[in-house]
Amino acid sequence: MTEFSPHTGDPIQPHPENMTSPEQRCIDHSWGHTMHFIRARLCREGGDRVPARILKVDGHYIEFATDAGTFRRWNHSPFELQKKTDFALIDPELPVLWSPKYRMLTIEHPRFRDLIGLDEGDVTPCHFI
Repeated sequence: MTEFSPHTGDPIQPHPENMTSPEQRCIDHSWGHTMHFIRARLCREGGDRVPARILKVDGHYIEFATDAGTFRRWNHSPFELQKKTDFALIDPELPVLWSPKYRMLTIEHPRFRDLIGLDEGDVTPCHFI
């Protein structure tokens, strides 16, 4: 089943090697892939997060801005990236924080937070169990 971006109406095209079935999940904890709980905890405790604003999500790629400039990064799952950023794109008042050290974007919802591991350059293939 094809999923479509709620912002552009275009189909979301995942990296061919990152196509998964419901039985598969990426076990790669490197930058841009599955967020490891230790990295999430260290980021939360580390204090290097800065306010950010999401500008655009396109497949694996996200563009966001901080006081330091505009950045383009990727995440291994275009579906998760789109799902996690939808609220922030609709509601620009929703707090978004970028951690350059941990390469993690945090979206602070009123009742929970979404953590998105990001990387720069080309998307790398996932590793599956």
